[in-house]
Amino acid sequence: MKEPRSSEEILKALEDLASTPGYMHVLSEIASRDLFFDGREAATVNWRERITYQELSLMVGLALKSAPLSYDELPEDKIEEAIKVTRSALEELHMSYTAKYFETMSAIYKADGGLEAAQEMSDEEKDKRFRQIFGSGSSMVEATFYDDSGSYDFQYLEMAPRLYQFDSTWIAKTGLDFNKAKSIYEAIKRLSEVMHHGHSHPELVDVIHKGGTLRAIDQFVFSKELLLKTVAQKDATITVDDLEKFFYLFSAKPEDQYSDFSGPGTLNIVNIKPLIEIADDAYFIPVNFNLAEAIYQSPAYWMRQDTAYLETAAKNRGMANEQITYEYFQGIFGNMAFKTIKVMKGKKTTLTDIDVMGVVGSVAIVAQNKGKRMTIDALKGNEEILKNDFKQAIQAAYNQGIQSREVLLGDEEYKFIDEDGNEIKLPQGIEEVYILCVTADVYPAALHQLDVYLEKEEHQPWPVHVSLFDLDMLALYLPDPYEFAFYLKQRSELHGKVRASGEMALLGYHLNRGLFKPDRADMIMIDQDYAQLIDADYMYRKGRVGKPPKKHALKSTWSNVRYDQLVGELKTNISDPKLTDIIFYLKTIPPHIIDGIIQVIDRTRLKAQKDGLPHNFSMPIYDEESPWGGFSYATGHSLSELRSKLSYLVRVNKYKHKADRWLGIGALIGQPQLTNAVLFGWEPWERSEEMDELAKHHDAKSKGYELSLKALQRERRQQKPPKDSVQPAKKKAKAKRKAQKKARRLNRKKR
Repeated sequence: MKEPRSSEEILKALEDLASTPGYMHVLSEIASRDLFFDGREAATVNWRERITYQELSLMVGLALKSAPLSYDELPEDKIEEAIKVTRSALEELHMSYTAKYFETMSAIYKADGGLEAAQEMSDEEKDKRFRQIFGSGSSMVEATFYDDSGSYDFQYLEMAPRLYQFDSTWIAKTGLDFNKAKSIYEAIKRLSEVMHHGHSHPELVDVIHKGGTLRAIDQFVFSKELLLKTVAQKDATITVDDLEKFFYLFSAKPEDQYSDFSGPGTLNIVNIKPLIEIADDAYFIPVNFNLAEAIYQSPAYWMRQDTAYLETAAKNRGMANEQITYEYFQGIFGNMAFKTIKVMKGKKTTLTDIDVMGVVGSVAIVAQNKGKRMTIDALKGNEEILKNDFKQAIQAAYNQGIQSREVLLGDEEYKFIDEDGNEIKLPQGIEEVYILCVTADVYPAALHQLDVYLEKEEHQPWPVHVSLFDLDMLALYLPDPYEFAFYLKQRSELHGKVRASGEMALLGYHLNRGLFKPDRADMIMIDQDYAQLIDADYMYRKGRVGKPPKKHALKSTWSNVRYDQLVGELKTNISDPKLTDIIFYLKTIPPHIIDGIIQVIDRTRLKAQKDGLPHNFSMPIYDEESPWGGFSYATGHSLSELRSKLSYLVRVNKYKHKADRWLGIGALIGQPQLTNAVLFGWEPWERSEEMDELAKHHDAKSKGYELSLKALQRERRQQKPPKDSVQPAKKKAKAKRKAQKKARRLNRKKR
C-alpha cells in the first residue's frame, strides 16, 4: 500500500503543478467554476464540492513563486486534467492535516497506556488530554485555514471607516480613501461578474458571435484603462490619480511574492496586495474577497511600521472597537446601553471597568473589547504563540468580564460611573451577567480555541466570543433586548452541548429552530447549512440577491398571534423584577406546547366571561418524562383576587410536580388583556410536610383543572374537523365542476 504523503510533500507537489506551462488558465477556470454562484441558490450551494477562496489563494500564491508566469494556451482536455489533479491534491492536503491530528491523538493516548487506560481517567485528566489533542498545532492549522471567512466582503468595506475613525488624519497621508476604495472594489467585482456571465452564457456575447472567444482568464485579467472606465461609471468623482494611488497600495508583481511563502500559515502576497500586475498596466484579480479584506486589514499593518504612531494606533483601535460595540448596543438596549463604565465603591475605589454594557431587566450583558488578531506564526501552528495570541485577544477580555460579573453579583455595594463622571442608576438590581468578548477582526476557529485554551473555574460561565462582523449580524437579527440576551444565555449555557463551525451556523439554527439543549442526546452538531440560510437571507436584506424561496426561509414559520400579545403585554405592562427570567422561561417552552397553552387560555377566558365566575387551569411541562416546569392561568374580578389565586396555584402545583420553575399568569374577567398579574416561582424544589398536606388538600378540593400535554394533544385531534368541512368554497365549486365534466364525458361515450 502506498505510504500517504506528508503535508510538506503535497505542498511541494502543488508548487510544481502551479509552475507548469499555462497553469494561469487552470487557476482561472477553477475560480470561474467555484467562486461564483447564483444568488438565488445561496442556501443550497454545496461548498464542500468546491475549492475554497483560501485554497485558491494558496494556489495563486504558489504560482507566483514560479515567476515569470506562463500563459500558454492549453487545450480543453489538458485544462480539465490539471483541474482534476489540483482538486485531488488539495483534498489530499486537507486529509494530511486531519491525519496529523489523529497522529497527535494516538501518541498522547499511547503515552497514557492506550484507550482502556483513558477510560479510567478522572474528568480532570480527560480534560487535560482533550486540550492537548485539540490544542495541538496540527489541529489548529486545519481549524484556522479551513475555517469560513467570518465576514462578507461588503461588511469589510462598511466597517473599515468605522474601525479607523480616530486615525483619519494618519490614513489620509497614505492616499487611502475608504469611500473611493469601496467604489473601486465594487466596480472591479461587477466587471468580473459581467465577464463571468458572458463566459457562462456565450450566446449572449457579441464578440463571440463575431468569431471571437471569451476565456476563463478574461474574467480576471483587466487593463488599467478598462478598470478606469468601469470605475468612472460607478463613481465619476474618482480620478486617474485616485486609481493610481489605489493600485500603488494594493497591487504587486509576481516577483514580489515572499520567498518564504510555502503554504497555510505563511505570509502570502495575494492576501495583502491582491491585484497582481502581470504585465504593464494589466492586472490579474482572481479572488475579489481578498481585496475587500485587504482594504480593512492593511491600514493596521501600515501603522505598525510607524513606530512613532504605534501607541496611538493601538489606543484608537481600542476606542473604535468600543464605540462600534456601543452603537450596536444602543440599537438593541436603547437608553440601557452604556460604555466606558467604572464600577466604584464609595468615591475613590474602582472595583472594575466595563467597556460596554447592556441591561434588560435584571440581566446585564458585559462586553469587553480587544483589538488583538491572530499572528502569522500562530496560523503556522506554533502552539505557544497560538496560546499567547488567544490570551491577549479572548482570555484577557474574559478575565475582565469575570471580574465585572463577580462584582455585579457580589454582596459588596457599588455604583456605576460613566465616562463623564455621572452616576448611572438602574431601575433594579443585576441578578445575572453574561460575558461577550468582542474582537475587531475575525478570529479564526474561535469556537474551537475557546474549548481548548480558555482558562476558567468550573462554576464560572462560558463567554461568547464574536467579531464586530458577528455582532453586526446579531444586532440585525436580534434587535429586541430580550431576544439578544436570551440568545447569549443559550450560547453560554449550552457551550459544549451544541457545536458548530462558526457563529453564523449557531445563529441560523437559533432563528430557524431555536437554540435549545439536545433532546436525549449529550451533544448536537449544527451543520453549516444553517449558516447558508443566513447567507441567503442577509444578502437579500442587503439588496445583493433576490428573496430566498419559502423552503429556504431563515426564520421559523411558526407563529402565534395570541402568544405574541401575551409576551408583548408582559414586556410593557409588568414591572415584576423577575420579568427577564419570565420571558426567558416562556422562550424555552416548545411551540407546540405554547399553542396548546394559548388554546386553553382562550377557552378559560371565554368560560369566565360567559358565566362571570373565576376559572383556572394548570399544566406541568415535561422533559424526558420528568417535569421541568409548569404553567397556571387564572381569571378573577380583582387584582388582589388574582394575586391570591396565583400565589396558591404556583406554590401548590410547583411542589406537587417537583418542578423548579412554575409560571402563573392572571387576567381580569371581561378585560381584553391576557395578563393583569404574574407570579414566577423559581426556587429549587424541596420536600416539606406542610406542602405534602397542602398538595393532598388541593387534589381533593381544587375547583380548577389540571391539564396534561398528552390530553391536550388528544383533545385537539378530536376537535380537528374533517378536511371536507373546511374546504374553501372555491375548491368545492372546482371539484363540483370537475365531477360534472367527467359525467358529461361518460354520457357522450354511452351515446
